[in-house]
Order: sequence, then C-alpha cells, then structure tokens
Amino acid sequence: MESGLFRKTCLFYSVFSTKNKIKPHPSVTYCRNLPSQKIGEMKKRAMKLSILCLLTFVSFVLASCVTTPGGTGEDPIKFVVPAAQKGGADKLTRFWIGLNVKEQYTDRKIKPVNKPGGAGGIAMQYVLKQRGDDNVVLAISNFFVTTPLFQSLPFSYRNFTPIALLANDNFVIWVPVDSPWMTVQDFLDEAKRRSIQVGGTGSKQEDEIIFRGIEQATDIKPFKYVPFKGGGSVAKALVGKHIEASVNQVSEAGGFYPDFVRPLCILQDDRLDVDGYRDIRTCKEDGIPVSYQYIRGVFAPPDISEEARVELVELFRDISDDSEWHKFTEKVGMRTMFLTGDELTKFLEDFEEVNRRILSEQGWIR
Repeated sequence: MESGLFRKTCLFYSVFSTKNKIKPHPSVTYCRNLPSQKIGEMKKRAMKLSILCLLTFVSFVLASCVTTPGGTGEDPIKFVVPAAQKGGADKLTRFWIGLNVKEQYTDRKIKPVNKPGGAGGIAMQYVLKQRGDDNVVLAISNFFVTTPLFQSLPFSYRNFTPIALLANDNFVIWVPVDSPWMTVQDFLDEAKRRSIQVGGTGSKQEDEIIFRGIEQATDIKPFKYVPFKGGGSVAKALVGKHIEASVNQVSEAGGFYPDFVRPLCILQDDRLDVDGYRDIRTCKEDGIPVSYQYIRGVFAPPDISEEARVELVELFRDISDDSEWHKFTEKVGMRTMFLTGDELTKFLEDFEEVNRRILSEQGWIR
C-alpha cells in the first residue's frame, strides 16, 4: 500500500507533467495506472490540504497587521526631531532619551528620528500621518505654533495630542571671539552702516523672527539672513566666520565659548543665572528692546489611546523631575517647568497670540 507521502508526490507529478507537457517520470506513469477512484480521493485530500494552508496563511497575515493599542507593546517609541542632527533640538531629544536609558522610566526603547525641513512642517506632517499611533512623539519648539501660521498650513498644534512642556530656552546674540564688536552698541553702529550677514535655523522661524524684530526695533539696515538646517550648523558657521552673528541658544553655541565665540547680550528680560554668563547683560539693557522665549516640549499624533497619553505624560514627568535634567538646564540657562493638560493648552493659546502679532508686524501673515 502506498504511503501518504507517496500519494501526494504522485499526484503533484501527475498534475505538473500533464500541464507542462513534459515526459513524465516512471513514477508518474505508475500514478496514471492507479484506479480512478484512488486518484479522485488523492485529489480531494490535496484540495483540503491546500485550503487549510491558505486559511493558515491568511490568518497569519491578518494577525500581523493588527497593532496593539495603548503603546505598551515591544515596539520602540519614535521620538521625531524637527531638525538635523547635532542641533539644539537633536541634542536635547537625545539627552532626554539618555535619561530614560539610565533610569528606565519606561522599559520601552526610544529612538530618535530626524525629520528636518520646511521650518518644522515636514516633521509635523510626518507625525500627523501617524494618527492613532501610540508609539510616536514629536519634540516641539516655537515652530509648532509659527510654521502653520506663516505657511497657511491646513493644520495647527490643535490637531495634535498635548503631552508636556518642559522648559523655556534662551536666545543669545553671538559673534566670533575676535569680532571687532565688543559691545551691543558696536554691533548696532555697524548695522546702521551696512547689512550684516547673520544666520539661523530655517527661514521665517524663531531665529529670523528675532533678527527681523531687531531691525524694526532699532532702525538698522536689513540683515542678510542665511538659513541653516539646525542650530549646530549655525554655530559652526559662526566659528568658521561664514556668518558674522547668530542667535544660538547656550546649549548650541556654549560649547564654543569662550575659545571661538563671544556673547554680546541675552534676548530675555533677566540675565542668565549660569556660570560664565552672569555678567552678560540683557539686550534690553543695551538698547535692543527685544525679548523672545523658546519653548521645549513634547506632543503626540492625534487620536492616540488615553492609556498611551497618560503613559507618555508620566514618562516626561519623570524626566522633568530627574536631577540630571535640572543640572543640564541650570548649565545652559533653561527655565524648567512642567505643563500638561489644560495648563499647556492655555499656554499655547497665549503663545500663539504673541507670535501672530510678531509675524503680522513682519508682514509674513495677514
């Protein structure tokens, strides 16, 4: 009596050789000599086996397409950075990730995903498309409010899920260490004579907003503004003297101070309470009536689960309470805070109104 394996093999060769019109193997000749009833039974068994395999395959494919809600699975959290590597946003994001690696606030891996371009618009669009994905977060700063305004985008910060605001960062007017401008007044006097070449992150983002604001407030010639992909690139351009001034944060340009760059003034209401910067005057003290803050926070895509939202809020609350985070912010002059929920929403509403007024004054929006 033929074995089950032989019967299946026999049937396969029989069908294959018939369809492809090739000379059959002797075993196929034997198969053809089997009684028709036995051949029929073999075909039925083969058909049942094929259907079973197909159903198993379909079930596997469907199961692999199902995502686990709540963001509590083994998938890593994608931390989207709206700028190139080595800029301020990138460094800060990786610092937060490093705190989690050290303290294990969540046992899930967090990996940075850089999405530079479009004044942060590319990163916003990318995250917006991840609707309902509990495994994605976005590092936000001022672009999160200003870019949808001046680009007239069909979305705004309101379309995203608020997680937390962790700090306000600073802006400093920097020049090369051997610049002839020793004071803010030297800088302004030169800017009244000619257009100084300056640089910043992106176009019509916070860096250019500040320079255009300085123009309006001090009656100087328009700056020649050169956009770069990130704050790190801006700082390097200043060190290389490809630009004559920048408004980098301390976290971006501080590593080059005092050997390669020098701060002229701080663009905020109070002086920095930071070693090495306490004697640096505010720009308001020296004739530039401009103050501008830079927010640092985290948002998520729309329609994530409530479980994931709560988990992310607690993750960044833990990071906000971390002693290493406070040491870092004190070193670079950031002002820590922790806003979430309604407090964060109200803060952004007020922040949007301030920026809407500034952008209107620049003629960038109506």
